[in-house]
Amino acid sequence: MMYKYQSTLPSPPFIDVPGIANFRDIGGYPVQSPSDSPGGRPTRSIRRGLIFRSGEPTRLTKSGMQKLQSMGVTTIFDLRSAAEAMKDVHAIIESDGSRIERISAPIFAEDEDDDDDEEKDVRRGRAKKDASTQTETHEAAENTKMSKAYKRCAAHMHSGVDGTSNGYREILHHAGRALRTILIHLLSNPSDPILLHCKLGRDRTGVIIALLLSLAGVSDDIIAKEYQLTEVGLGPMREEIVADVLGRERDGEVVPRKKIDCLVGAREKNCRDLLNVLRRDFGSGECFVREKCGLHDGDVQAIKRTLVVDVVPCHYAGGVVEGDC
Repeated sequence: MMYKYQSTLPSPPFIDVPGIANFRDIGGYPVQSPSDSPGGRPTRSIRRGLIFRSGEPTRLTKSGMQKLQSMGVTTIFDLRSAAEAMKDVHAIIESDGSRIERISAPIFAEDEDDDDDEEKDVRRGRAKKDASTQTETHEAAENTKMSKAYKRCAAHMHSGVDGTSNGYREILHHAGRALRTILIHLLSNPSDPILLHCKLGRDRTGVIIALLLSLAGVSDDIIAKEYQLTEVGLGPMREEIVADVLGRERDGEVVPRKKIDCLVGAREKNCRDLLNVLRRDFGSGECFVREKCGLHDGDVQAIKRTLVVDVVPCHYAGGVVEGDC
């Protein structure tokens, strides 16, 4: 389905890039510092114009590409699986003259499966049988490439509001490799703007952004509010997204309204639950980066210096800009 993108979103943080939905800068948010006076305005913030987030850019227009180039975006990180990305070719981005590199950094990699050996043998045998009889559909072939963790996460996400938190825990525990790819790039290219995306720019992108902001020292309240902005970002295409998802995945089944709301919603509680799991399972964003991404203290501190600047932050409350950006 061709989503009808609209440029009526509040800016900042949203930026109108023709052909890309839910596009915004994660910079400008206050960073907690021990030197800040109690109750005073913070003096440090996330660097603006460095990390952008969005929905998938498959329908990026030529003017949209020009916009990305004008912002200095050099690299796009695709958090979707290879099987998902194969469905949507980035025609303009993949062209020789785009000057923007696309890097696949899937949260759920196809070689990252947690089946035991017996289950893998059964699945391999089934795949060979299907191939020999040529009865396997294209969609079924794609599904065999999806990791078990991805399918488990998708089942959680479609089970209703409460399932989102379980889905995010699944994403969190599989995000290490993708986040490492992004962080290594930032270490080597600290001044080059990048774009992160999944399908809608909500779940997988939301978890990675939450980890980055937590690592930098942004408060849970601000991280949760930043996440909730996705509900604003997807608002203009709400009906199109619901119709598309239900048409592809539900085959006409009547779905409860609360489940439909989950398809395009971005409740602040979901992000708070994620941050609680992060602390319970890993301790902090910094501990996560050390344990799951394998980075040492020197690299972690260098990344923080890249993310954080000594600039008075923009203040957001519920997605409304209160200060001057």
